[in-house]
Amino acid sequence: MAGAWGRMLAAMGSTDAFHGLGALRIEWRVRVMGSDGAALGERLVRHVSAAASGDRERLEFDDGRVYVRLHGEVQAERNGMPWPTLEVAARKELELFSLQASMPWCLVDPARFVAGAAPCVAAGTGTLAFSRIPRPAKDEIGPPKEAARGSTVLLIVEAASGTLREVVLAADLPSARRQVVFEDWRPWNGLSFPFRRTWLDAEGRPATVLEIVEIEAGVTATDRDFRLR
Repeated sequence: MAGAWGRMLAAMGSTDAFHGLGALRIEWRVRVMGSDGAALGERLVRHVSAAASGDRERLEFDDGRVYVRLHGEVQAERNGMPWPTLEVAARKELELFSLQASMPWCLVDPARFVAGAAPCVAAGTGTLAFSRIPRPAKDEIGPPKEAARGSTVLLIVEAASGTLREVVLAADLPSARRQVVFEDWRPWNGLSFPFRRTWLDAEGRPATVLEIVEIEAGVTATDRDFRLR
């Protein structure tokens, strides 16, 4: 079972290699799907993300909205005008796209997640489910506490090839489970990168599809790029 985990890490590339990419510039194509499988809408989102830090994000939308996050501070504008009422929505979007840019490397980062329960075999599928839980705080005193409900993540990996197929977030809290399928893996900058991520609804149907249209590593980005004023 440990062999599949090692093969997955070898195929993906290390977290350190991902962090070494520096700032990423990504253009996402986002499609919202109906229950019948038809696309209900599509948009392009331009994203700048500091891969190593996770606290510097910039999103630009075709309707003139710009959202930024720097050290937890969120700002929003529309067509060049400050728009404070958008900041709640902006925070959610920034967190979502930050997760998209860093997955799946953030989930295998030993500084952030550690192994949970023993791997389990999904009968008849040729896959293994690896459990990950957030790493306890360094200053935590006493025996390790039980993982908070909704904190466990499952990585579904092909046992033979080590290919990561799915991730289940909030795996121990059924009402909040979120499942994403990784597809279109391509070699890129020394890593294997999933260019398409499909989020499923509660019935296992595609709900939102995010595809990478363009991606560039090592772009020049300073704190000024993640601040509007």
